[in-house]
Amino acid sequence: MSTSRAVLANATRTPFGKNRGALSGIRPDDLFAATLRTLVDRTPGLDPATIEDVIAGDSNGAGEDNRNVARMGVLLAGLPHTIPGVTLNRLCGSGAEAIVQASRAIRSGDAEIMIAGGVESMSRAPWIVERSQEKGAPALSPDSVAHQSVVGWRLINPKMHPDWILSLGQSSERIAERLGIGRAEQDEWSVRSHLRAHGAWEAGLHDHVFEINGLTRDESIRPGATVESLGALESAFTPGGTFTANVALTGVTASSILCGWIDFNANGTFDNASERTCASPTAGDSAAALVWNVPSTVSSSVKYARLR
Repeated sequence: MSTSRAVLANATRTPFGKNRGALSGIRPDDLFAATLRTLVDRTPGLDPATIEDVIAGDSNGAGEDNRNVARMGVLLAGLPHTIPGVTLNRLCGSGAEAIVQASRAIRSGDAEIMIAGGVESMSRAPWIVERSQEKGAPALSPDSVAHQSVVGWRLINPKMHPDWILSLGQSSERIAERLGIGRAEQDEWSVRSHLRAHGAWEAGLHDHVFEINGLTRDESIRPGATVESLGALESAFTPGGTFTANVALTGVTASSILCGWIDFNANGTFDNASERTCASPTAGDSAAALVWNVPSTVSSSVKYARLR
């Protein structure tokens, strides 16, 4: 049985872009490629040819990120064409699932160096039109129906129970009502989140974020948020609901996490390692990570993020 350990050792991501914001003009495959390229460039001593696989989480995949965006990102980043890629979907947990899968591969001894992560661009999610099933009928007709693919279900199988196809927003509304969490409590929590997120930026805790298209910070943060200002926002998912844009984020982002980039000397002990702040992929957005095999002889005092 393999005793390999997988670690996160470097990270990079784009800032979070608002829906139709600064990053909305960039294709998701280009966003993912940019994070991959930046990750590799920021990792001294890494030979890209040694990367064994790229796993990308992508919860939409309905537009420009279709047809295995992981592999497209590798090619667009100028990495060796010998690096394969696979794209997976666990909805809002897709980026995290990619890292879990890479970690399992390394711990089982199946690989030593992998990139895991994902990408999402809700701003560029396309409209989807069903084709006619009648032979000889035109592809489009006045009766054609366009389905949005930004959020929630589309082209729903009629066999699905209504409770199974609720969007996250609608589900949140039900949970809040069931647990008695009112609008005021939600706004208070959101204000704290926005202020803490802003404080983290001011404290320089996001040095793994790289500038792209002129954007240097997350667009989604409201540094001047108050309970009063958030209280003026309208319901985002259900008429008269309590779930608003105070917590909902639909936009664009991409990130990369280097997992286990560590140098060892001849006897397998630790020489040096990146001690970067590693950003975990955000649910429903994008992330990428390099996962590395760590010999069991590495000192337990080494400062790296271990994947258990």
